[in-house]
Amino acid sequence: MHLSISSILISVIWCSLLVISLQIIISNKHNYKNFRIDFLIVISIIIILRLLLPFEFSNTYTISSYKILPVLYSWGFTRIIVFGKSITIFKLLEYLWIIGTILMILNLFYSIYKINRISKSFKKLPSSFLCSDAKSIIPNNIELYLCPISVSPFTTGLIHPKICLPNLSYSNEDQVYVIKHELCHIYSWDMLKKYIIEILVCFYWWLPPIYIFRKQVNTIIEMNVDYKIVKNKPKKVYAEYISSLINMSAAVKSKKISNNGFLRSNFTILEQDTLKQRILFMLDGHKFKSTPFSIKTILIILPVLLTSIIIEPNFYNRNNIKGTYGPESFDKSTYVLKKNGSYYLILKGKNIGRIIHYPNINNSKIKNLPLRSK
Repeated sequence: MHLSISSILISVIWCSLLVISLQIIISNKHNYKNFRIDFLIVISIIIILRLLLPFEFSNTYTISSYKILPVLYSWGFTRIIVFGKSITIFKLLEYLWIIGTILMILNLFYSIYKINRISKSFKKLPSSFLCSDAKSIIPNNIELYLCPISVSPFTTGLIHPKICLPNLSYSNEDQVYVIKHELCHIYSWDMLKKYIIEILVCFYWWLPPIYIFRKQVNTIIEMNVDYKIVKNKPKKVYAEYISSLINMSAAVKSKKISNNGFLRSNFTILEQDTLKQRILFMLDGHKFKSTPFSIKTILIILPVLLTSIIIEPNFYNRNNIKGTYGPESFDKSTYVLKKNGSYYLILKGKNIGRIIHYPNINNSKIKNLPLRSK
């Protein structure tokens, strides 16, 4: 594996194209019958892995760029003065990337700390709050808390998860489905998935598609939970579960209590702005259970395609090749001088240096030069 500017650039381009494709699929309900949750999950995993490993691999085929990348590299290696020191633009961008990443990570940890600190002030859910059907599905190791803030039900805590329910009016049916929904998030390790996405956002904070991808992953996670709850269930369960989602959304919206920025949208469980997409996806899913085989074949091609091609500029850093010569510098006056059993390259009347392994050298340009003894 080799990390370079080109490998990062090609990874970002490929992943941006996949994010755009994923957005087209998710936002268009006509695609739901062809692209099911299994396809969306695998595409997301491919994007995540490529962003986590933006390397050039041993099986990579290199394509030379003669126009765009050489111009970009020439600009990037231009030296500028920053705080009295000479530095290349690429190096300056690298420092800005590192500083931005550190600030984003600190902000992420502060957000997690703030959520955990405030959630500790929540009181345990009274036993009388839940109906008997809801109580029967709660495992012994999961605790429920009453949240005084008007937010969607959510789960917090990665190692010791706890379910927080807002102080709203629930029907018995709504309680059961809300708790099933939260438990499904816990059993699927969805909080861990969201933290991984947040870490990616910290590293690629400068890439606009990463914020679109974060929202897409949240939507796909919710779609996956919805799918697991209604999987292989009759239409009645679909209708009851959809009704519960709508009731919860309406109840949260009706509350006029501000959450004071307690939760960022990416940490809440019920994404109200994507609820319509989720409902349409479930309704289509009652007829279409999985992605067609013809579309699944794309999943086999994509990982190979993403790691098999790298575009490199046909470019030389002038600072690195200063004082060196290549075959493009040869002219009619260039020749090889034999002196005391050694061979030297004479270029424009100057002795450039000794030629090692001559005449058994592999360079045909040098081998074809005239050989002289004076």
